[in-house]
Amino acid sequence: MPMLTLLAGLLPFLLCGLAALTFQDNSARVFLLALIAYGTVVLAFLGGIHWAGAYQTGASRLRGRAAVGLMAAGFGWAAMVLTVALSTGFGLVALVVGYAGLAVGEARLAREGRLPEGGMWLRWLFAGVVIVMLGAVLLLQLLGGRVVF
Repeated sequence: MPMLTLLAGLLPFLLCGLAALTFQDNSARVFLLALIAYGTVVLAFLGGIHWAGAYQTGASRLRGRAAVGLMAAGFGWAAMVLTVALSTGFGLVALVVGYAGLAVGEARLAREGRLPEGGMWLRWLFAGVVIVMLGAVLLLQLLGGRVVF
């Protein structure tokens, strides 16, 4: 069941990312913005999981998990602000950094025994696919591809 949930969660990343890379003009922009919006929502959701976990495990473990949760939500928020204020490229960079930071933070928490055992491979897989898709769209923007806005 975790694998099915993972695939369902990745589907909007893959569909929006591929559509942003494939379509032209306004359609590409709509899918690009949908990709950034979905990436922001999922990053904040994953951060929220850590907030809930921190409060469930008690004050002794609150700081590490709450910090990871806050970082995830902060990078998601920054992605939206940067997209609106500057460009989609800055928003994509914030999401890539946010997902990479979340995966690294979760790996550290797992090593310290603050996360349930056995699930990190799934988190690394999810983060890897998301980072590759966001990175591909960003790279195409930087190289002058269709989704430059």
